Amino acid sequence: MNEKKQSGKKRLFLLVLVAFGIVLWITFTNLNRIALRHTLDETIGFVKIRLEQYETDAANDRVKSLVRLLDKTVSLGNEMTLKEGFGTQDLDSFAEEQRLTGALVLDENLNVVMQTTKGGNAMPLWELPRCQKQLSAVCRAAGVPFMVVTQMLDSMCTRAVPTRAEVSDIYNAVLDGASSLMLTGETAAGQYPVQAMEFLVRTANTAL
Repeated sequence: MNEKKQSGKKRLFLLVLVAFGIVLWITFTNLNRIALRHTLDETIGFVKIRLEQYETDAANDRVKSLVRLLDKTVSLGNEMTLKEGFGTQDLDSFAEEQRLTGALVLDENLNVVMQTTKGGNAMPLWELPRCQKQLSAVCRAAGVPFMVVTQMLDSMCTRAVPTRAEVSDIYNAVLDGASSLMLTGETAAGQYPVQAMEFLVRTANTAL
């Protein structure tokens, strides 16, 4: 009888020990999961903060560039006001001093009165996208409508389908806030004027 009681106590003790072990295992497993989740949350939070900081820094750089450009515009206006008979040579000198690739002087109707470009009428092609973006930003900031023209779909003068670069250029021009886009040679002398206009309209609409 005593042996049965002792055997029952041993079994009960073993069951309690096993149950205790299971509880410990579950506890530590949950702790590991919580710790892992906490680490994951911290990592995701850190990445989000860095991304937001990068976006802020990039935006600040763009704002600073616009402020510098607006300051130079004010300086040009002051020089034109103070110097009697301000002409193209004066504009060339101003652009050289300010390290500008070019400058336009517009009247109240936005007609070009005077202009200058560094190295003639051209700039390195790799600088053109940046220049176009800057001009677009200045026009938007001033509330002035602007148009993007020339060679928008130049390949369609002889081909029925444009290049990917051309449709991307149209799309980006709309995103930059262009009030209008214009085709010239594509419709005036090109072989596919209707198709060119269709590609222009459809591509522009996808950006709206």
